[in-house]
Amino acid sequence: MPTPIYLYIEGSGTVTGLKSITYLGNGDREPGITTFIRLTLKSMGYKSYSCYHGREFPAFPGGIGNDFLIKALPRKFSIGTGFLVCSKESIPPSNQTDIVIFDDLNNSPLHRELSSHIFPVEMVYAAIEVKGNLAHSDIDDAIKSIEKIRRLAKHKFYVDFSSPAGPPDKQIVNPVNRSAKISPRTYLFAYSSSKFKNLTTLTNYIRRKLKHSNAHLHGLIVLDKGWFLYQEPYTSDIKLIRFNKDALLRFVHKLTYDIQSMKILPVSLEKYFGVSYSTD
Repeated sequence: MPTPIYLYIEGSGTVTGLKSITYLGNGDREPGITTFIRLTLKSMGYKSYSCYHGREFPAFPGGIGNDFLIKALPRKFSIGTGFLVCSKESIPPSNQTDIVIFDDLNNSPLHRELSSHIFPVEMVYAAIEVKGNLAHSDIDDAIKSIEKIRRLAKHKFYVDFSSPAGPPDKQIVNPVNRSAKISPRTYLFAYSSSKFKNLTTLTNYIRRKLKHSNAHLHGLIVLDKGWFLYQEPYTSDIKLIRFNKDALLRFVHKLTYDIQSMKILPVSLEKYFGVSYSTD
């Protein structure tokens, strides 16, 4: 299978931090193209640029998307990669998620590593699967991953604080556990797709797969084709809204709105560690 190469040049543009993402051709037939482009850009005075091979995207979590989202999203949203878990031990963790958008102000991952973190599902705004060349099996796997995340979200607990009535100078603050079942927003980000002839074919395949699952797809983008679609919530049948231009702008716009609508409180860590200081 040919290996697509993409070029990302950082600079001023219509979308913050993004000057251009350009498809450069077949990396298998032209193995020297990456080195040539790097040298050319260096001679032109560019200080920030990256070339990515299509196969590298899953191994390098998020690839261009990761770098871009850090610049495009408000600073309150942190970007990472790793696994989602809940406090109920019988519920298995998620698959490793390429891009995790999470709250790093009120909460912290249970474990941090350079390559991946372990996130309580309560602190996660969104999970994004990243694919180089989108195939049917990628959609199947993504839907299964979304189902796992939504299963975790049924066991979310936050801690809130209240004070009983009393003298103003003798207030006692009591932590109170509060449950919430809103699932993290879930997306699929693909750089290309040679397996789907057109947007209609892709939409029909996704609709069939979603119809027999508990997943909800908040957005899907195929970057080089300009395709973007998302699933409307709470409809009797699977309704997908689709667009065939301005895909990146639409993706970032909807992602930002989706995650800004979520309220995340401090995670109830006692649910994870079994030490109680609050009242239910």
